Order: sequence, then structure tokens, then C-alpha cells
Amino acid sequence: MTRKEFFARAGYGAAGVLLPSCMAGLATSCTIPNPNAPTSGGLPIIKAVPATVTIDGRVGGTTGSIALNDTLNGVPVVIGTGAGQVFITAVTVPTGMTLNTDGTVTIAANTVAGSYNVTYKITEVTNPTNSATTTSVVVVTVSLPVINAVTETTTAINGTTGGTTAALTANDTLNGVPVVIGSSAGQVKLTAVTSPLPAGLTLNLNNGIVTVAPNTAAGAYGITYKITEITNPTNSATATSTIVVTVAGSLPVINAVSETTASINGTTGGTTAALTANDTLNGVPVVIGTGAGQVKLTAVTVPAGLILNANGTVTVAANTAAGNYNVTYKITEITNPTNSSTATSIIPVTVTPPVTALATVDVSTGNLSKNGGYVVINGIVIARTNTGTFLAVSAACTHKGTNVQYVASANDFYCPNHGAKFSSTGVVTLGPATSNLIQYKTTLTGTSLSVYA
Repeated sequence: MTRKEFFARAGYGAAGVLLPSCMAGLATSCTIPNPNAPTSGGLPIIKAVPATVTIDGRVGGTTGSIALNDTLNGVPVVIGTGAGQVFITAVTVPTGMTLNTDGTVTIAANTVAGSYNVTYKITEVTNPTNSATTTSVVVVTVSLPVINAVTETTTAINGTTGGTTAALTANDTLNGVPVVIGSSAGQVKLTAVTSPLPAGLTLNLNNGIVTVAPNTAAGAYGITYKITEITNPTNSATATSTIVVTVAGSLPVINAVSETTASINGTTGGTTAALTANDTLNGVPVVIGTGAGQVKLTAVTVPAGLILNANGTVTVAANTAAGNYNVTYKITEITNPTNSSTATSIIPVTVTPPVTALATVDVSTGNLSKNGGYVVINGIVIARTNTGTFLAVSAACTHKGTNVQYVASANDFYCPNHGAKFSSTGVVTLGPATSNLIQYKTTLTGTSLSVYA
């Protein structure tokens, strides 16, 4: 009897260990149990045990196997295609992750931190109906990248013409790499902290460029902004950059031009054209206002009886004595308040003798108290039109001298003698008359209508 036969019949295994099936006594043969053999005539016990694996989401990569604790009949599973091995199948896997055939999970770089559930199934190769399912947790941690917003001072912009700066974010970095403004993983969001921004300045949140509008006042403007990592919204940095606005070379040329206005009748008074009509700023006619690129108007000296209005015109009061009146004024650039110009313009005031009325009539009574009526006074036909205005022409027809009549429906004048017709202004429209009637001016003061040549 060989040594092997002896130990076998004595109930010992090949390693000299007494086997349970042989403990009762000497047996002619004993076998070592296969751990993957069916139990009690059934399938091997297969267990999928939840596991937790961890990985850095910023750099991404592949985890260890989530099937590390799984067993087949009490023995750790071996993933493969041979007898006694198992294969792994994905049930639910979060977007951006891949469950590999060896049980590891691959995640993309810049995956947001969090705990992700991966549900999978292991199936026995030998018995494909024998499987188990579980959900393991992939813990994604993030070692936050270093984000750095760099304070800077831009190259000077000419405030007169305006312009754009370089991007304020040009020197900013995320993990040592220049930032990219956008909405994708690995990019940053730009936010203006300074609100509102200084007048005339606009920050483009899509590219970090600052636009300086034309006619922006010279100065150093601070703009505070923040860059925030898209992948990790708690990761941000703030900086205040300085935008330098200058007036290149010299201030815009401002020119207030002295002039002499058209004369104003001092008896009745009146208003001139704007004294600033010929004034210029940088070669362009000035605009009086409070906005950038406009000018402020200031009276320096204005004679009594005259008023310099906000729009640059001058009002002369009624009954102002005749003479040449000097009005001195100043225009000042709104954008650059030290830039101004002064001029003295002359307002001639004349006085014409009072004009004697050819006829005066009270229009509150008689035919002229109603639309369409007319009267003849001092050889003048005075008519009230259907719209309430007044007309006055010579009464005698230029054909034979017969007094004409006013026809309200046609708003014209008619001679009843030979049928001549005249327009509302006295122009012949139908013969036999060949000469026009004389048209007169009318002035209504209260209810008193005066007629003048």
C-alpha cells in the first residue's frame, strides 16, 4: 500500500489533514470538496456585496474593482470567462462613468464631487442562470484646483474716442493654466462684483473685456470681478483691476463763437435764435445737456430786460429800449469740466413806431361773434371763417368797385355785380376782375380785433 493510499484510507487529505467525510473511520477512498460545487444538489451560492471606492474627480481615472467583496460559494469571485468564474454586467451607471468588465469604474476628469450609485450584476459562467445584483458607491472627491484672479492696470484708453481694454482675465489661472470663460467643465464663470459699473464702462462677461464709451471722463476706474470654477462652484477668486482713461494729447477743442443776432422789436419783445448754434466741441455742433459729450451753458453777463434761456436763446422783454445788448456766456464740457469757452454775442433791439389800426371791431357781438359771419368797415371786409380764424381784404371789387361778400362754405369772396371771385387771401380766381384784392393783417386782443396794413 502506498503512502497516499494509506492516508486516504485513514481519512487524511493530501496535505495530511483529516477530512470531514473520513472522520468516522477508515474508508477506502475520500475526496476533497470543490468550493464551487453545487450545494445540496443546487447552484453554488453567489453573493454580490456592496462596496465603496473613492477617486479624485478633478483628474478622473479608474477605481479599484467594486466586485472585490463578491463571492461564489464563499470564495472571492474571479472575473473571467472560464468555469468557476463570473462575468459582470452594468445595470445602472451614472452619466460620465463607465463600468469596466474587470469591475473597475472609469470616470472623466472634472467630475463633480459626490457619491454615485453603480448597480451591477455578477453571473456565474458555469451556470448562467446563477447571478446576484447589488449597488456599490463610487465616492468622487475633489482636490480643488488653485484659482487665481490677478489684479492689473490696463493700458490707457482715450476717453474722447472710447475703446476697449484687453481681457481683465488674461492673466488669471485655474490650476496654473490660463482660464477659459464658459459654461463647461474646467472653465470659469465671470461675474461683476462692482455694481453699478462706473459711468461709461461696460464689462463683457463672456470675454472679460471692458468697453469705454466715447466722451468718458478721464480717471482711474476700479472694477472688481470674480471668476468661479464651473466644475466646483465653491471655488472662486476675486480681483480689482484698474481701467485708466485719459484724454489723449489734449482736451477736445471747445469753441464758443461770438455773433450778432437778428434784431428784436423792443416794443413787443421776442426771442432770438440760440447763441450756441455756431458753437462746437471737437468740430461738432454743441448739444446743451448733462450727458457725456454735451455741454453746460452758463450766463456770465446778461443786461436787464434780457434773459438767457437754458437752450441758448435770449428773450427780450416787451418795452425794452432800443440798443445793442452784449450777452456773455460760457459753455463747459460735461465730460471734462475744466474744458470751457466763453463768447460775447450782440442782441440788437430796435423800436418801431406803433402802427395805427385801419379798423377795430368787437368780435363778441354782431356778425363776427359767430363762424361764417362778416362785416364791412372802412372799406375792408372782415370775415370769420368756419374754423374761427379771421380774414381781412379790401371790400371794393377790382372790376367795378362793388363791395364783395364773404362765402363761408367756399372760404372765399364773391362780387354780386358781375360774379368775380377771390380767394381767402384776395387773389382773383374768376373774372371779370383781373386785379387782386388787398390783404390785411389782423390781431386779436381779448375780444377786440384790429386790422393793419
